[in-house]
Formats: sequence, structure tokens, C-alpha cells
Amino acid sequence: MRLALIVATSIAAHLALQSPAPGRSASSRPSGSARADAPPADSAEPRTINASALAAANALRLSAWTTPWNERRRRAPNDRTALYAIATAARLGYKLDQSDSLYARIARTGSDGLRRQALLWRAHIAATGGRYMNADSLFRSVEKEARRANDTLTALDAILAYSGTSMRTLGANAAIAILAAGDSLGWKREPALDAAARCRESTIQSRLGNRDRARSTAREGIAIAARAGLPRLEAACLFALATEFARTGQTDSLRNPLQTVMATQERIGDLAGLAASKQWAGYYLTALGKIPEAQRNLATAWNASQRAGTVSTSAWIALNNAGVAQQFYDAASNSEWIDRADALMRQVDDLAGKVEVLMMQATRAQRAGDFATAERHVRAAHSAADRLGEPNAHFSITSVRFELAMQQSRIEEAAAISAERRVLVDKYKFTGYNGSLLSDDAEIEVRRGNADKALPIVNRALANLHPTQRRFIFASEELRALALAMQGNTRAAASAALAAAETFDKWRASLNDRSLQTLSVQSRRSQGWFSSTLVSTLAANGEVEVAFALAERRRARDLRDRLALAASWNTSAAASADSSVQSVMTVSDIQRALPDQQTALVMMDAGEDGARGTAFVLTRESLTAHTIPSVSEIAPRIRRLVASLESGRDASTESRALGAALIAPLLNRLDSARIARIVFLPEGVLHRLPMDVLKLPDGRYLVERFETAVAPSATVLAKLATYTTPTRAGRALALADARVVRNNVSDSTTDTRTFSSLFRTAAFMPRLGGARNEVASVRRNIPATDVRTGASATEHEVKRSAATYDVLHFATHAVVDEWSGSSAALALTAGDGDDGLFDSSEIARLRLSASLVVLSACRTIGGEVIAGEGVRGLTGAFLQAGARSVIATAWRVNDREVVPVVTTLYEQLARHRTVGTALRDAKLAAIKRNVAPSVWGAFTLVGDPWRVVVGAPASSSLRN
Repeated sequence: MRLALIVATSIAAHLALQSPAPGRSASSRPSGSARADAPPADSAEPRTINASALAAANALRLSAWTTPWNERRRRAPNDRTALYAIATAARLGYKLDQSDSLYARIARTGSDGLRRQALLWRAHIAATGGRYMNADSLFRSVEKEARRANDTLTALDAILAYSGTSMRTLGANAAIAILAAGDSLGWKREPALDAAARCRESTIQSRLGNRDRARSTAREGIAIAARAGLPRLEAACLFALATEFARTGQTDSLRNPLQTVMATQERIGDLAGLAASKQWAGYYLTALGKIPEAQRNLATAWNASQRAGTVSTSAWIALNNAGVAQQFYDAASNSEWIDRADALMRQVDDLAGKVEVLMMQATRAQRAGDFATAERHVRAAHSAADRLGEPNAHFSITSVRFELAMQQSRIEEAAAISAERRVLVDKYKFTGYNGSLLSDDAEIEVRRGNADKALPIVNRALANLHPTQRRFIFASEELRALALAMQGNTRAAASAALAAAETFDKWRASLNDRSLQTLSVQSRRSQGWFSSTLVSTLAANGEVEVAFALAERRRARDLRDRLALAASWNTSAAASADSSVQSVMTVSDIQRALPDQQTALVMMDAGEDGARGTAFVLTRESLTAHTIPSVSEIAPRIRRLVASLESGRDASTESRALGAALIAPLLNRLDSARIARIVFLPEGVLHRLPMDVLKLPDGRYLVERFETAVAPSATVLAKLATYTTPTRAGRALALADARVVRNNVSDSTTDTRTFSSLFRTAAFMPRLGGARNEVASVRRNIPATDVRTGASATEHEVKRSAATYDVLHFATHAVVDEWSGSSAALALTAGDGDDGLFDSSEIARLRLSASLVVLSACRTIGGEVIAGEGVRGLTGAFLQAGARSVIATAWRVNDREVVPVVTTLYEQLARHRTVGTALRDAKLAAIKRNVAPSVWGAFTLVGDPWRVVVGAPASSSLRN
């Protein structure tokens, strides 16, 4: 996203605040500054008061400065000069409502210079609050009134301020014409006006793409403000220079001036200026890949803008936050910040901001696959940019257009857009974007199949990247690996691909923020076609192990980290536990760990952005790769399949089609190896697919041919399987039919607020009559079962005692927010300080030793699918908490219909069957009874399928 624009009225505000007294040259004072402790003067002019108040604010002595003015007002409540001074102090202290009220009172009771200055500052306050139309009207009115009164300085104040707001609402061309209206009045009448006018011109020229003029006028303004001893104005002019560098992508050049600006603003308490500066710092740090530091700056900027009441700055901060979320494909946060920015930009009527919002909305639609909406937003942005008349806006739009064309495989159109971008870079000296253009050109040549042309371009792109830009270095290194693979230089391609993976891991580690690390693999989706094609090309060229390693390496990184942390809590060998799960197992290690020759791991990666996908079949003896369809081909079928199953409709058409697309290509290999058990390692949309309901070519369901399970990754599966199984018969805790009633209690997590609307009345959560029969079957088959139903099925009881059980069974309601996987909860009975919403964050904090958790609730396997991590919701939370295996449901199932399935499951577990075998037997029994797949197909096993829950020997279910 393009950098945000300078706060519209900041320079104008700095200008009038620092104006010296009329008739007295700033150069006649030693420092050019008014005294911070200047006493009230009987005939003090407003500009003298402005300067004195500002000096006090800069010295952080505003309260003391105001005291004599308050005393003067006490003696004479209608003293307009005292009211003006107090209003000015309130404004500088960001008490804008109080200040505006006092200024309004002054303006109503006179027609002198105090009135004009009061009206001027009312206009500034309106602009600060985003009321630009009101502000513009006042600025024009003040200018006219000042001209009639021969108050030239105030007229110039108004012209300067109006040029700032018009730059927002009308664009830079209109602003430069308005600013020129002050030339005949003479900006050099006062150093503050002279400096501020030059810096305003710098900002306008920068937005028009006139590089040399923008930089020279900014430097002139800096020098004038420094000589006059006006630190806020000097900082504002230095800020203008920094943002000029930013608009051209020259982050190295903007760093030092921006740091100087922020240091000055923090020292003198300039909240409004600091908010704008921190916002720009957040952007350029994002561009450098320093995401945590960027977020800290944006958070500081947001707080400062809220305190200062600068609505326009808040709008741009919201856009920057949306940009960070968009980079990580965090759809929920991205939409939240886009919608907030959209509302704020509409409020302030910021035309440039509206262009940025439209482009954000276009990218959001593009990533959702809604290309028609994306194109509509781009057209609207283009129209607004034409009215704006600024090259940066058009350059930003070409970036979105390029991504749209590439994702839809319109390569020649993308090449033409890239040529447009090159023209803009050369014409307007956007030199900092040369590296980005090189990357675009390299991608185009790779998509054209011209590996020989792509390689030298990629090498030049890498040379142009800043060392801190590890995320972008990774993308270029991966592109280089693909070009080498396309050339047939397989060994070099494999080495380059592994080196790129190392770069990505270093970048991920540098994020030092758990949520960002979780989402880090999602940021790779912007290279979806290239990543998918690299894996498939390496596999096709014989580097199957490297291709498998790359796919495994990006899986369940966050869960691996969390399991390592959990292991360190439960063992004295923390370092050993950490390395055993965080490091990715080699192919040979995984093969040795498989329990027998009849077991296979099937890793599936559907191709992104139209690329073909790859499925790996790993057995004790071999690793093979097979081509599967792209996401665009199978995602609609998966959605239709799940919708049909959940509603109880016939799903056989989609079941056969998906079976033919995903399973049939693997059957020859599976059959020749005599495979009986499969653990699927899906990715992306494939996490939504209930594998057991897929139809084989002979008409059978997959479950009728194979025992199946799902695991986040091979490494996590191996880790789960090494946990020791208890030798005792097993203890179970079974909860059912909880009383779902919202109490006014304070829960230990803030996530529960997400569900308040869903649990507002008991009508949302009907009683589960069949659930009590479920838990009765658990007790019949595992005698050492503690049953908690109704009022006793409390969240508090689970937190208190769950760690002591081998089996946990929840026959309760569940809520999963598909938009935000952290918003997932089991509905239990409230009490003892808990609200009854046992959410995923609370679950993850448990310390479980359970071999099995059964979530016989509605849609307990649901949640947001995080690229690389899988489904973020209840299942992952229980695995993180220490559970070895989790059986969960993928959609809503009638609680009475599932009782026979659950009963058979526990009957088989009681016969010392493994979890995987027991669940398959339960499904086969249901099929034999002609139960619809919408019932038995809802259950999926996640985690270790080889676990014997009841009475197993104390040994690993995988080979050591």
C-alpha cells in the first residue's frame, strides 16, 4: 500500500502557533521564540499570545503559563483577551471541545483581530476533527474578512490552512493554485509564514511528483524555521522532506529525518505531529519487513491520534494496520481495519484516502476469488485517482491491477501493466520501487516459461533488496529456485529452495510475536502459484524428498512451537523437548517411525492460483509424488459437498468427483503397497474435506477401504505418538447437556465477548436430549467414568480436574466463528467465576495427559483455516494442551442420531482397539445400518490414530 499523506493542517497549525508579534521581526529575538513565562499583557495581540503559549507548551509548562490568564478571567469573566489565551492553552493541551467553545464565544462578541484568529482556530479544530467542508468554509471566510481589515498575516494564515484541507479533498493541483494566492500578499512578511509556505509547497510538489522542487523547498523551510527558533515548525518541515523520500520508496533516506522529527515531537509534547510521524514510521518499517516494530509505531500513532483528536491521521493509521493484516492474509483483522478506515475517510472526505480504501477493498475481493468485485473497485479507484491528479495514486493502482492479472493467469496483460509501472517510476523518480519492478518482471518471465531470462532479473532483484527485507528476499530466492528447476538444473534448484526456506524461517523467528508467527506462512500465499509450481517441478524432476521436505517444513509451525513449549512445562529436559518437535523430521526418520508397512502418510497440497497441486504418498519403503487439481478446481466442490452433507441432502455427485480427483490418482500406489491405514496431511481448503465420505471408483466409500485420520504435519504426528500411554484401564470424564445460561461473571479471557450475542438467551442453545445417552454409553464401556450433566457440567469442573483423566468426552453445544478461529468455544455450565464458554485459548492452557478427547458437539472441527497451520479452533487447542488424539465433528449433527455411532466407538475402544480402528468400526457399523453419511461422515480423527486408550502397554504407538 502506498504511504499515507501528511496531516492536512499540521504545517498550518505549526505556522500560526509560532508566529511572532506583529511589527517585530523574529530575527530580532535571540532565539526567535516567545518567553514561556511571559505575563499577560493588557493589550496582548493574538499572535503574541499564540507564540507565548506555544513556547510554554514546548517547555511542558503550559499549566503554569495559563494560571495568570485564569486569574485575569476570574477578575473579569468577559475579558476576551484572557478567554483567547485560555482557549489557546486548551487547544495546545488537546482539549478541543473546550477550546472551540471559548473561541466561538470570542468570535460572537467582537469584529477585531481576536475574532479573526478565533475563527481561524475554530476552522483548524474542525479540520482536526475531520470536518473539512466546515473548515474550508471558515478558512475562506477568515481570509475575506482579514483582507477587508488589511490583516495580511491572518489572511495568509487562512490561505495556508485552506491549501492543506483542499489538498485532501480536491487534490494537489487545486492546493497549489490556492497556495499561490498568497504570493501577492508576501509569505516573507514573517519567518514562520515563509517556512510553513515552503514546506506546504514541498508536500504539494511531492504529491505531484516534482522531486527536485519538493526537496529544495522543504530544505529551505527547515533552514528558515531553525534560524527563527521554531522547533515544531522545523520538525514539520523535516517531516515533509521525510515523506517526500517515502513517496519514492527511499526508506534509507527517510529514516534519519523521521527519527529526528519524532524525537523533537516527543520532547515538546506534539501529539498531533507525533501521530502522523509514527504512522509513516509504521509504514516504512513494514516495507522493510520489521513488522513487530512497525506495529509498535502504529499502536503509538493510534493512541496519539485518538488523544489529539486528529481524525484524518487515525484514518491513515487504520489503512496501515489493514495493510499489515493484508500482508499476513489475516482476513478478519484486515476487514475490521478496512471498514474503520473507510468510515473515517468518508467522514473527512479525503480523496486520496478513498483511493487507498478502494484498492484495499479490491485486494480483499481478489483474495476471496471475487474478481468481478475486485475489478469494480479498481475502476472506482482509477476514476478517483484521475480527479486527484497525483502520480502516486496511479502507481499504487497499477500494483493492484498487476496482482489481479497475475492471479487470473493473464500474463501478457500483467506484462503491459508492468511496463506502465516502469514509465511512472522513470518519469516521477520512484527509484525505491526498482526492486519491486524487477521482481514483477522476473515473475512474468517465469510464468511465460522463460527461465533463462528470469534468472538474471531475479539476481538483480535480490541485489536491490534491503538486508532486513527477509520476507521479500525469501520470495525472490524461491523464484530463483523455480527458474533453476525449470532449466533442469535440479540439484541447484533443490539447494536454492532449501536456502529460501532457511531465509523464511529466519524472518519468521524475527517476528517475535506469536500471532504474527502463526500467520507467517499465510503471507506466502501471495506467491501461491510459484510455491506450488516449485514443489511440483522439483518432484517431477526427481527431487521428491526435497519437495516433500519443503511442504512438511511449512506445516504446523505454530503448533510445533506450542507443543515444544508445553513439553518444556512438563519435563525437565526442556531443551530436548524443544528440539525434538521444532526441528522437521527427515523423510527417512518419518519412514522409520511408521508403525508398519500397511500405513501411509498422504500429504496433499492443492495448487494455488491455478497451479497444479501435489500429493505425496510416504510408506515404509518409498516416497512418491502425484499430481492433483488446483484449489480453484476443487474448492467449489468441497463447499457443495459439505453443504449437502450438513443439510442431509444427497452428496454422491461431489463425493464421486472429489474421490476421482484426489484419491483415484493415488490408488495404484496405495494398492501396490497393500496400504490399509492412511494419515492425511492436508493443506488449505483440504482441511474442510471429510475424507471418509469420498467415493472410490468401485463405488465404495473411502472408509470402507482404508482406516483414516488427519494430522497437522508428519513431525507433529510423530511427536504426539511418542507420548506414553497409561497402563491403567483408563479414567474418563464425560459431560453432557450443559445448562447454557449467560451469567454476569468475569471470565479469565476476553475472547468470550465474541460470543455474547450467540448466548444471550437459552433459545439459541436447545437442550440435547440424546447427549445423556451418549455419556451413559461412555460409562458402560469405561467403568471408571465420571459423568457430569446439566448443572454439574461446569466449565470450572473441567478446568479443575481435566488433567487427571485419560479420556474427555464433551456432548455439548459448540460455537465456532469461521471468520476468526480464536473464536471457538464449548458451551458448558457457568459458575464459580466462569461464564460457561470454554474457549480455545482457555483450552490451550490446560495441562492434559489424555489419550483421547471426543468432541461430540456441533462443528467442533471448524474454525479459520490458517495456511500452514490448518484449522485454528478447538482441535488444535486440545492438541496443544497435551491431548494425543481428538475426535471432532465437521458439521451439525442431530444429537440423537450420533448416539449409536458414539456407542460403537466406545465399545471398540473397550476391546482395546486403537482409536483409528475404533472410529472406523463405528462408521462401518453405521454404513451397515444404512445410516446417512451426513451422520457418520461428520466425525474426523485428528492426531495419533494408533493410540490404544484402554489398558494399553506403556509404550509408543510409533516405532522409535
